[in-house]
Amino acid sequence: MKNASNDLFSMINVISIIYFLLIFIICSLQVSQVTQTAQAAIDSYNKLFPYHFTYCTTSKYETKGKGVSGGNGGHALLYIKGACKDKNSPIPLLSLCHRENTLDNSNAGAAISVNWDFKNVAFNVVDNKDFVLNGILTGELANKKLDNKIWNSTIDEAIKQNIFAGIETHDNNLKLGKNCSNKEMRLRKLISRSLLSDFAVTYGKTAYCVNIPTDKETTVEMINHLNSIQKSFRPKLFEPKTSLKDHDFKWKHIYLNCGHIPYNAFANLGYWDSRPEHSLLIHHLLKPVFPGNLFIDLVNLANNLELDVYKLYKNKKILTYFLEHKRLPISHGSTVDVFPIKENNEKFKDNKNFVIVPLKQAFTLANSKQEDFSKFISEKKYLDLTSNLKFFKEKYSNALTKIEENKKQKNFGKHSSKHLDEYKNFLNLFEQYLIEQLKDVNSKIDSYSVNK
Repeated sequence: MKNASNDLFSMINVISIIYFLLIFIICSLQVSQVTQTAQAAIDSYNKLFPYHFTYCTTSKYETKGKGVSGGNGGHALLYIKGACKDKNSPIPLLSLCHRENTLDNSNAGAAISVNWDFKNVAFNVVDNKDFVLNGILTGELANKKLDNKIWNSTIDEAIKQNIFAGIETHDNNLKLGKNCSNKEMRLRKLISRSLLSDFAVTYGKTAYCVNIPTDKETTVEMINHLNSIQKSFRPKLFEPKTSLKDHDFKWKHIYLNCGHIPYNAFANLGYWDSRPEHSLLIHHLLKPVFPGNLFIDLVNLANNLELDVYKLYKNKKILTYFLEHKRLPISHGSTVDVFPIKENNEKFKDNKNFVIVPLKQAFTLANSKQEDFSKFISEKKYLDLTSNLKFFKEKYSNALTKIEENKKQKNFGKHSSKHLDEYKNFLNLFEQYLIEQLKDVNSKIDSYSVNK
């Protein structure tokens, strides 16, 4: 009986992997041209939004000569502006950056990156956005050719920064052989495998990123959520007397990949329902979590969530979070940045493509996510901050006008007396929220035009 159960489980895994690969073939997104976000725009953004999340999906890498390439799905990164690596922790954790007067600097933050080589943790934490995206090819070295010398110097810099301190690895992933005991060789191999994913991303990939403004309170909420996940693999390290057992992190493709932890982190902020690793297979198949999907869903929700009071009231996930925190998963300033692969490149081909998984669209050929993505990297309201702020000013104003009209007409929908009071309470709170958002967006438009 046990063998039959194991056989069934194996068969299900095989089916999921075939599905996984088939989707890759169907939905590989071809990107012909991108425009890099200017540094001046990034600096101005950070002055207006000192706390924000930047989620990035990347293209796959492809080497020159040997023809080695990365996974079709690309990779997911989550950069948390205002959070820094906790230097006092035995494993990579996050904490608030202490010197708040530096928050207008885009590098006052840290990125998390899930890595399948890791054993005692799920993700690494790397400070400094510039290093995460560009490695050492910044400043005077920005236009220097990426060659083996730069590659090895970047590994040296990662060792100097002690980026991989406290991380244990699955030895079989490193492919060093059973008899390899050279610690420096093992570390350099790990860093080389993590380059392009955890840091120095644009050495071999193009990064497509969405910025989502937030505040200090929500940043702390994000930090605490991610730290709790990280600590769960070695609970005894933090609470020696706990009854919880240590266990290893294991990458499980469609069940748990680099996109799931960022996805569930945003779920924790009320964006959508979470996707636990142990959810039924059918849930993972019908709505898989991949880096490209998550990018598109975040841009869409953060910019295009319909500000219709009745529809928001009916969305229990968003309603519950709004009533508790007075925030919605939509925000002016949710712009898109593109960071192309380094042009002066001896090691990697120029590959901007990545995979998205529009399951419904793949079979109906309607309203495809490919079309959404094309809009997000071409239309001004997503790429240009001034255009984005003006778009939201109109959006907030229209929503307020509709609420005022409904109040005048006493149009509160069909509710029981109990639910009518709840709805009216939400309506008043939502109206006040819109007034505050409109005031803030007007202030930022004025401030941005002065500082441009």
